Amino acid sequence: MGRLGRYFRRRSSKKYNSKNWRSASFNGRIAWIFGDSKGLDISARSKIRMEKHKDALDTYAIAESNGLRLRDHFVNKCRCQISLDRLVDAFETAQMIDPLQQYDPLPSISKSLRGYKQAERRDIVLDMMAIAEVPDEITIHLSQWSKEAVARRHAKRSLVEVDSSEEIDTEVAPLEPNLDTDDTEARSAPQEKSINSSAIMKESAEYVLGSILVDAYRKPSRIPSLPFRILREGLRLRSERMPSEGSDASESPQPIIKYKPSNSILFFPTNGVGFGHFARCYAIAERIRREDPDVELVFLTTMPTLHYLSDIGALAYHLPGRYRYADMSPAEWNSMFSDLFLSVLEQHRPKAFLFDGAYPYKGMTEVLKQLDGVSRYWLRRAGENTSAKPLPEGRMSVFDFVVRPGDSVHVEAMNEVDSLTKLVRCDPILLSDQHNIHPRGSLRKRLGIPEEAVLAYVQLGAGKINEISDELSNSLDAIASHPSAYVVYGESVIGERRVFDHPRIRTLRDFPNSRYFADVDFAILAGGYNSYHEAVQFSIPTIMFPNLKTKRDDQSARVQAAGDLGCMIVLKDRTKKSITAAVDRIMDQQVRNDMRSAFEKMEVRNGAQSVADLIRG
Repeated sequence: MGRLGRYFRRRSSKKYNSKNWRSASFNGRIAWIFGDSKGLDISARSKIRMEKHKDALDTYAIAESNGLRLRDHFVNKCRCQISLDRLVDAFETAQMIDPLQQYDPLPSISKSLRGYKQAERRDIVLDMMAIAEVPDEITIHLSQWSKEAVARRHAKRSLVEVDSSEEIDTEVAPLEPNLDTDDTEARSAPQEKSINSSAIMKESAEYVLGSILVDAYRKPSRIPSLPFRILREGLRLRSERMPSEGSDASESPQPIIKYKPSNSILFFPTNGVGFGHFARCYAIAERIRREDPDVELVFLTTMPTLHYLSDIGALAYHLPGRYRYADMSPAEWNSMFSDLFLSVLEQHRPKAFLFDGAYPYKGMTEVLKQLDGVSRYWLRRAGENTSAKPLPEGRMSVFDFVVRPGDSVHVEAMNEVDSLTKLVRCDPILLSDQHNIHPRGSLRKRLGIPEEAVLAYVQLGAGKINEISDELSNSLDAIASHPSAYVVYGESVIGERRVFDHPRIRTLRDFPNSRYFADVDFAILAGGYNSYHEAVQFSIPTIMFPNLKTKRDDQSARVQAAGDLGCMIVLKDRTKKSITAAVDRIMDQQVRNDMRSAFEKMEVRNGAQSVADLIRG
């Protein structure tokens, strides 16, 4: 009998670790029948995984009738009772939970009480008072309450989930007759509530509708049934979301993701046209690290440049953007992202979350709606093109603060600013300051450029939106026509590599290139946010090529502010003739001196430190 029991118990543990809960429960029960009591523990946990809470309670009752206490016996039993609305039983079980397990069921019991009418709540609380002393958070239900909206009852399923990362060893933790032994105490480490990953996304109307349409696209035979499927799912979602009787439909559901924050900060820079989102987050994180060496910095990003984060001791998670996958719908990508996002939240428990991007992903905002106790920031630049499509209001309301880095003097914040109640303005956020750039001569020595040469720095962006090959060739030819000039081509670390067959052209592929700007005599740059403000910060005479094809970045308005002051030469119509004329002009030493002097009219401050201080609190 003992050998058969051990055999089925091992089968049960393997099925549990492979997440085959039904088979794990069955084999665990067989192991118990053949005399191996450890199988009963696996059977109970498997039933909790399957949300068969009544069956799990029956298993714990069997264990108690045989004088056994399973692993986390009273904690899991209490969770099952709460999920079944057996609140008096749950309160009684709570009195037997070992304090070392650090599980407090009272908030969950109090929350469940809100779903009852006043008279029912009173009777339940009075029954609890007959068992033990009842704390204030329960006795408050004896007072007359107004109607409150509460989360849908099925949302309480998260209350009974055990640690998702747990695996059961083939030998399984031994059962003990009581909780007072040293071995059991060692196993009673607090287990945090696991976050149910993609359930949030998969219950949204957008996901359901998108899945139906994608399925019909892939299987044309299902197209005739589309109207019926959409109607059926619409009615199902509507019935599930109807407020319960006695509830206030205007109230929002209670947050379901809550934890004790650690000294951790999570950054999420998206991949735009260039490197700006990542660079701004990096600048803020670098200054936070400088002020607090013990803080945990975590990056979750669609950018592939994770290796640079090791310089500031940051951890990194990467998920490629949707277009890097073949045949993936937005709904599928958002579901995958929400899974990763929730896992990162569960693992690191950040106290603050900062998003830098033009448009918040659906998979992100659905998670943020359920997140409680975490400061949420959206770093959103000014300077948006007036033709850009406005954002849905719901995408903005999930953030506690919208941080608006300033732009050039003639570019104001976006048109929906007046509707924001928590808007924080700051100066432009830049990576480099005067104190952390390399001294003049460093770049020339590194790339073999003479000290007396006129050094031109050329960077026209990543080349992902507008075609820059002709403009780049014309610029390099114009500079190379001057024998005293050398060119350093700033190659984007996310762009294609280029090879130049010219003795006075060098390539710099580094991050950030701005730390070498003390060596630069003039520059030819695209009109992106970082490029523009770095040129202003270091007073570099610049020929600006604004990109007129970006959807959410009004580069023309940005660079014209400096052009009007005489700091920059702005070229919107870029022909070989106009580029050559601009280069010939800026090669004049006196012209460059005048342009540098004009920068004194522009106030230059770096907002990275102020945002770092805001996030650190």
